[in-house]
Amino acid sequence: MRNNTLDLDTFLVPTWDFNNEVEIPFSDLLPYDMLNGTFVLALKDQYRFCVIMLPEVDIRDDYNVCRGATWKEVARRFELQLDPIKPFGEAFVGECESSLYNQFERKVIPPDYVDLDVPWQFLRPIMGLPEGGYIIDEGEIPKGVNKRIVNGWAVATAFCTGERMDVEKTRRTLTTACWKANEWLYFVPIDGTRVIICTNLQEQVDEILNEPEIESVLLWSPPGIG
Repeated sequence: MRNNTLDLDTFLVPTWDFNNEVEIPFSDLLPYDMLNGTFVLALKDQYRFCVIMLPEVDIRDDYNVCRGATWKEVARRFELQLDPIKPFGEAFVGECESSLYNQFERKVIPPDYVDLDVPWQFLRPIMGLPEGGYIIDEGEIPKGVNKRIVNGWAVATAFCTGERMDVEKTRRTLTTACWKANEWLYFVPIDGTRVIICTNLQEQVDEILNEPEIESVLLWSPPGIG
């Protein structure tokens, strides 16, 4: 198993060439939305496996100090039912009038991502470097980079040219989605609370699901596998 423990002294971030437009997978279905049935069917048609990565959430204590927790820990603490394949706002079900549910609403801070900055540190050793990526306008698009409008959304696309030492310790990946043609695609969907990982390689799926630092769930796989 790979050691994905973050070492800020050796952390690498991708480098990008934004000078040329890159074809975005499923560009006609942008923004990527896992509640869009047409988009999900398109993913299933191209990728044999799909894994949902559930980013860590924060829970405030009585002194307003936050600590990290998994989605399963949140469900246990507040006695909620968890459907991990749904966006965070729909994933937890409980008695809305109960005191525990009220605590859940007050104390739990949902994930809120536009970029892959945090997931990158775990997925880069497993997936390898991408060929291309895009960043949506709500992310930190570098100044001077040309944007284009796709389905009403401003995006910047780039080829991945390698990676560099993150000497500034910013962890900025400058990407909302990245991919390797015919092999894999992973991205932050429009709900901003999860990372969706689609791949044709079972080895990658096994490694993600067995990585103790990643809370994840298998969404689909070929019949008889998974």
